[in-house]
Amino acid sequence: SEYEVEYDEDRSELKTRALNKAEIPKAALRFVALLLRLQDLTFLTKERAESTFKQEVIRDVIAEIGKRAKVTLDDIVSQALSDFRADIVIRSIDRPPVAIFLVRDSSRMYEAMLLDSEAKSKARTECRVVALMENENSVSKKVLGQAMNRIIPLHYRGDEQIAISRIGSESLGLLGETRH
Repeated sequence: SEYEVEYDEDRSELKTRALNKAEIPKAALRFVALLLRLQDLTFLTKERAESTFKQEVIRDVIAEIGKRAKVTLDDIVSQALSDFRADIVIRSIDRPPVAIFLVRDSSRMYEAMLLDSEAKSKARTECRVVALMENENSVSKKVLGQAMNRIIPLHYRGDEQIAISRIGSESLGLLGETRH
């Protein structure tokens, strides 16, 4: 109402009342202001969702693993792999480090796969790479298929405890672990 625009739910359209020629310039400015406001709101929602996902995962990882291993945020696995920053790195005695990438899109998944490839081929550094996707729609099926052949892709939403338990197994070598 502030912008004198209505939303038509049936047609998914924003519309104004019928305007005469003299009203169009002011109405156009109000409409552009509304579009800018809507864009700002979508950015806030995306940033808030990303922040919430990250905060929840960090909280859960620290609660599950924090007393039994060193958990660092925004860290590298080794100096030889310093181009790749994981969201979370877990270091446990007598275990390779685990790099956790929080995945909300394909680019982050590819970064996780690249770390794994570089660790094996160039740096000859043993590490485990986990791509923790917020949900099943974070990446396409094609990208998920590629990841499944290289790293450990897990879904978080809906399976939070299972995902965190699996990270615990990878990090701490808990009983019942199967390694490929």
